[in-house]
Amino acid sequence: MKQPTKFKRITAATIKARWKKKARALTQPQRQQALDMLRAGKSVKAIKETLNVDLDTVLGVVELCTVKTVITSLKEVAP
Repeated sequence: MKQPTKFKRITAATIKARWKKKARALTQPQRQQALDMLRAGKSVKAIKETLNVDLDTVLGVVELCTVKTVITSLKEVAP
């Protein structure tokens, strides 16, 4: 008899991990260009169209930037 398949819960962390995986697939200059555009106040849609990537990839760049910034800040405050 076949065992029932286990339902895998999709969480926010799972979705963000997918975004980050797509963002890491970009080259460093592409990621830097996306970050520069974000800091300049460009919309996510504009970045998506400029770099010819999907929305998940742009959101992954944002997520990577946010996580690294937080970790760096914490290391500076409490080494």
